[in-house]
Amino acid sequence: MHLTDSTFTQGRVVLDGNKFLRCHFRDTTLVFSARASVSLTDCDFERVTWALEGPAARTLAFLHGVYHGAGDGGRHVIEHAFDNIRKE
Repeated sequence: MHLTDSTFTQGRVVLDGNKFLRCHFRDTTLVFSARASVSLTDCDFERVTWALEGPAARTLAFLHGVYHGAGDGGRHVIEHAFDNIRKE
């Protein structure tokens, strides 16, 4: 679904499978499960909570395990991934 210039207040907003353009999120929980792609372009966020569920939560748990359980090599892999994310 394509949503443009929409305002979301309170409650949960499922991000998966949606494209948000110039939307405003206030006092909401933004839920990402990694079951479909999502696009957030020129959106504003005010007092939001981000929630990862399903495959997204499992991916984060996996990355946590690599970082803390695979020694310096695991830490290097995760730090390198975050360095790439920080690049414009």
